[in-house]
This record gives sequence, structure tokens and C-alpha cells, in this order.
Amino acid sequence: GTGSNLERICNELAGIVRKSAAGSVGTIAFTTSLSSSLAQTGAQLTSSAGLIFQVIAGGSYADGDSISIQGVSTGSNTNLAEGSTLTWVTVPPGAKAKVSVDSDGGLSGGIDAETDEDLRARLFRFLSSPPGNGNSAHLISIAEAATPGISAVCYPAYNGPATVRVAIFQAPSDTNKD
Repeated sequence: GTGSNLERICNELAGIVRKSAAGSVGTIAFTTSLSSSLAQTGAQLTSSAGLIFQVIAGGSYADGDSISIQGVSTGSNTNLAEGSTLTWVTVPPGAKAKVSVDSDGGLSGGIDAETDEDLRARLFRFLSSPPGNGNSAHLISIAEAATPGISAVCYPAYNGPATVRVAIFQAPSDTNKD
């Protein structure tokens, strides 16, 4: 099956739900001509591609302060490089209309909705090794359910008998299959 039929099959057989898209998070460098200016929670910014971002934690910010933002728009296209320019929808008093993405890694964590191929692969993995009673598949399902956009691998007996190690990493994307 594909689309909604695949989703129905996954839900009925395994309780698996398609992973939805998420927007990126990061910080911008606030620029203002005043000693401090107010950036409100939920204040929005746009990219040149029309993507929408919003302030996570509002407050009084001085020139050069970092402001945490997240993507209202979703998908891997919300991941922006350091130095990318965003524009305030409503410019805070004394602030410049354009801001740049901070140099601490840019905006990251934006993911696309799970494809039919990826969803089908998760279903087959579930059916071939059902999670339960703390087995490897169970630990992987717990880890991957914790946060969207991650994948996990389980290494049984990593440090000897009766031990296990679960490695968590960012899920592969169109631009990074590692």
C-alpha cells in the first residue's frame, strides 16, 4: 500500500504512525540601535524563500544578543546556514528589519515528513523483530519515539553479557545519508 492505505496498515498491525515534518531551531543575532529592545514570544520572521520562523522566548534584548527561534514552516528546507538573512514581519522598536542566523551552527533539526518507503521499512523492521520485553527492537522503538528526526541502533552485549548500548543519531536526510 501507499499513502493513507499504508498508514492504516501500519497503525492496525503495529501501532506505527507516520513521522511528521518538523521545523528547525536555532538562534539569530539581534541588532538594535537602542540600549535594549523587546522581542515578543511568537514574533515572526521570514526567509527569502518565504519560510516562517518565530521567537521561542521573548524578552528584552541588547544589540548582539542571541534570540532563540523555531520554524513555523516545516521540513528540511528550514535548515539554514550560519549568516543566512531573515526579515522581521513586524520590526521590534529600534531593531533593524533584517537579522542573521547566529554562527553557532545555523538553524538545524528541520525534517521532512516520513516517506512511504521509510514508513514501509519501519513496518517491515517491526514485523521481522517485534519490540517487547526490553529486546533490541524495543529499545530502538523507545529511543526513536523520544524525538522526531532521530534514528537509533542497538548493540547487545556491548560491554559484556547482560549489557546493551543504544546509539542515537540524526536521521538521514536528502542531503546527508550518513
